Amino acid sequence: MLHSQTRLALALGVTLVAAGCANGDTGSVQENDEGMKTISIAVSQWPSLAFAVPYHVAMEKGYFEDEGINIEEVIAGSGGGTTVRSVLAGDLAFGEVATSALVESQDAGSTLVAVGGGSQQVGEVVWVAPQNSSLESIEDLAGKNVGYTNPGSVTESALAIALDRAGVDASTLEQRATGGVSEGLTAMEGGAVDATIHSDPLYAAQDDKYKLLWRSTDYITNYQQTIIVTSPTLVEEDPSSSLASSQPVPGRSSSWRPTLRSQPRSGPKKVRSLSMRLSKQ
Repeated sequence: MLHSQTRLALALGVTLVAAGCANGDTGSVQENDEGMKTISIAVSQWPSLAFAVPYHVAMEKGYFEDEGINIEEVIAGSGGGTTVRSVLAGDLAFGEVATSALVESQDAGSTLVAVGGGSQQVGEVVWVAPQNSSLESIEDLAGKNVGYTNPGSVTESALAIALDRAGVDASTLEQRATGGVSEGLTAMEGGAVDATIHSDPLYAAQDDKYKLLWRSTDYITNYQQTIIVTSPTLVEEDPSSSLASSQPVPGRSSSWRPTLRSQPRSGPKKVRSLSMRLSKQ
């Protein structure tokens, strides 16, 4: 049986298109004479990290095709606002984006619509240092440079939460956006940061190459990591699609519609406040 995250992601994606676009072509959905709908989607950290697994499974097992959907292209995001921008800029049916990035984009006036929850944990996110580093744990970070992927990303929020719960004063270290996971590792190997984010399943294959400092699960039990969103174009062309996406695919999953509320803030205080709202003991 598929993990609930896998079933939920598939249910949202399938019903978003199959039920919401019954009247034919829209800007982000093309339908041929046989009724097959072709779409492109955006997935954070595609194709190698955990976010990609539900979509790999769905494509390999033919779940999308079973519902009359052809995935033409999956647009990769490197975390944070990059995936949100891909959905906003591209002619895409839906995307899976960092919850924190979605809230920040809505604060800035984005019309993206959240229709369901994706990953509800951060078990794959770890922080590492070079094997010859003097660092041993999160408590050793004072005076050091620490990398995360991009502003508004899960890794930025997870870092803020971990520092707070470990009792480490964030003002005593430098936090730097390095880009994607591989870019952060390259930056660390070049000395630009002392520690950075890594992620399973890639880390599991390289655990002898890097020193593990902490896992996000050491400090974070539950966390709404990603959200399934529709593009504003699709919502404008067929408002019923966003309602349809909250209905489950029979036999696969129930889905839910999150309610996001955010007040404009600025700087590190905004990140810490939003992070604590997304995480609960």
